Amino acid sequence: MNPSPARCETFRSTLSYFVGTLIPLAICFRVVSLALWLPVTAIYLALPQYRRRLHIGFAILIILSPLARYDIDVAGIHSRLLGQHFGQHAPGVRLVPHYRTVAPENIQRHLAEHGEFIAGACAWRGLEPKWILIWN
Repeated sequence: MNPSPARCETFRSTLSYFVGTLIPLAICFRVVSLALWLPVTAIYLALPQYRRRLHIGFAILIILSPLARYDIDVAGIHSRLLGQHFGQHAPGVRLVPHYRTVAPENIQRHLAEHGEFIAGACAWRGLEPKWILIWN
């Protein structure tokens, strides 16, 4: 028994959507990208009649989301990937700057300027966020 051509096309379309959106997430993981990917995928799977129209737009949205200049860190889980946290850890939601590197002599200047910041990471990918929304 051969499957119908429409069913094969649906399978290929869905498979290409998942591969095309999960590879950028794996290369440059961002919580923002994952937060976009979950509802977008739910819409994609829930509306099969619009799948062809949604496929390209959603894939572009997910692929371009690592270019965003911000990320989210909930309860310090993601901060291990982002670098060391300098300054006071205030409770609540706040926007904190993220620097690739900070010379030791500039730490006090950045603390005086922002109160807290995140600096450095073990590996640079070139797409690091400039700001991080921290939620403790």
